[in-house]
Amino acid sequence: MFNADENAALTMLANEPVDLMVIDVNMPGLDGFATVAALRADGKHTTLPVIMMTAGGLGDVRSRAAELGVATFFTKPFSPAVLAEKAKRLLTD
Repeated sequence: MFNADENAALTMLANEPVDLMVIDVNMPGLDGFATVAALRADGKHTTLPVIMMTAGGLGDVRSRAAELGVATFFTKPFSPAVLAEKAKRLLTD
C-alpha cells in the first residue's frame, strides 16, 4: 500500500510495478481523473485496474471515471469489506 499525492504516485508507478490502484477523485494538485489519464497515457498502465472513490458520485463523475477505464467506482462512505472484496476480485481475474 502506498499513500501519496499525484506526483509521487506517478513517479512510483514509473519505477515500481503495481497490481491495482485505489485513488480518490479529490487530491491536491492533479485530481484523480488527471492522474488516471496520465497513467493511461504512459502506455505501460493501460490495463492497470483502478478503483476510484469520491464523496460525490454524481452521474458525470461516474461517466468520466468510466471513460478512463476505471474498473470500480465507490461513493463515500462505503464498506471497507466491499472495497477489499472488489480489489480481491480484480486481482484474481
